Amino acid sequence: MIAYPRVVAGVYAIVRTLRSLGCALPVEVWIDPSEMRAKHSVLVELVKYYNVLVRVVGDPNASKFHAKPYAIYHSRFESVLWLDSDNIPVRDPTYLFQSPEFVKHGAIFWPDFWRPTIDTPFNVHQQSALWTLLDMPFTDMFEQESGQLLVNRSRSQAALSKLMFYSSHMPRLITDWQLVWGDKDLFRLAWLNTSTPFYMVQHLAALGGLYDPDEDFFCGVSMIQRDPVGDIMFMHRNQAKLTGRRDQKPLITHLQKFTGGDGTAASLARDLDKYRVQCKMRRLGQYTCFLLNPRAPDGKSTPSLIVSLENTKYLQIEQHAIGFSIEGRGLFNKEEEAEVSKIETKVQATQDEETAAIIAANERSEKQTRGIFGIVVVVALGLWLRWQWIRRCRKSPPKLETKNSSVVSAEATPSHVALAVDSSSSETIGSSSAVFSGTTFNSRRRNSSFQMDDK
Repeated sequence: MIAYPRVVAGVYAIVRTLRSLGCALPVEVWIDPSEMRAKHSVLVELVKYYNVLVRVVGDPNASKFHAKPYAIYHSRFESVLWLDSDNIPVRDPTYLFQSPEFVKHGAIFWPDFWRPTIDTPFNVHQQSALWTLLDMPFTDMFEQESGQLLVNRSRSQAALSKLMFYSSHMPRLITDWQLVWGDKDLFRLAWLNTSTPFYMVQHLAALGGLYDPDEDFFCGVSMIQRDPVGDIMFMHRNQAKLTGRRDQKPLITHLQKFTGGDGTAASLARDLDKYRVQCKMRRLGQYTCFLLNPRAPDGKSTPSLIVSLENTKYLQIEQHAIGFSIEGRGLFNKEEEAEVSKIETKVQATQDEETAAIIAANERSEKQTRGIFGIVVVVALGLWLRWQWIRRCRKSPPKLETKNSSVVSAEATPSHVALAVDSSSSETIGSSSAVFSGTTFNSRRRNSSFQMDDK
């Protein structure tokens, strides 16, 4: 795990949760010396009582998410189970090291929500420049969620070397150009590019969070990951960190899972295009909410199920983890507490600004939409009125009247009609004489009006 001031209470909670589940494995906690002291009150407690070794990231360029590849590459353990500081295990994970999948492949990875050929917010789709930059073909598979990783270092040496190249070689084009998001896909890309075996868990990630039956709205704040046989293994609270604040409440009260397919691999593959996750902002008291899109691409309801976790061990484990984080924060001295409080205030202010910007953008969008709609209505009404006017004109063409006119018929070829009007008469205005050539026309009526069809 990586520890820094804002998440160190979560680090304490995860270690204490592991020990409460009976896990006796030694734990490495890595720190960036520019961010955190090895003598932090929480770290001292972990080292003293919970079999934790504090390690220092020695490369100043291996900061933030680049610290994770560095820590795994430089670990003292032959096999490493990596956990993020907000990833709550629900059972002792020691058995994973003996699982057939790990023994056979030497690495186990877990899937993210996104599959590039179906839906992804990241630049790992088939048309991305990523694949040209890496000099490798596009691979159609689920993206990786790196909140948990299981790696045998000796069997994965080639992939780890490639991983370090991706993460630390300057310029870091893959991450600087945002062709990947953080470190999450660097692992599978390094393993793929070096043809190093790994096992990707075949069970889709579920979502853990809150559910309001009145609104019929689910707000996911956690990724629920399973072990290779399908049992729930990790609750990754990546949208709600274990901060150690005393006002924290359990948030994984319900589970939302995809229920496509009929139990066979072929039927699940057929329905995978219906597994799509979306994000909503500021719902049910949370800054971000992830949930399955309620509508599949075919317009039908997405096959899914929301299950209450009220009477299960999972809610109790989350409650215990929250209690451990509060216990860990209680170890802070005044300076450590002031530092974290300042960071939290800054983060909250940033979220409030982002929320205000989103609301303002939505309001502008609504105004623009109303304005465009009004223009469309006016244009459509104008076109309709013009069409109505043209219809009336065609049904009632104008009449041409003459007074005291002399009409003389003459013979002419039937291929045309000629009209000659003699206006030299000195009679009243409108008086004229007309000659038609064409079909014989005899008029016995003088000084009469006549109507012409101008079609």
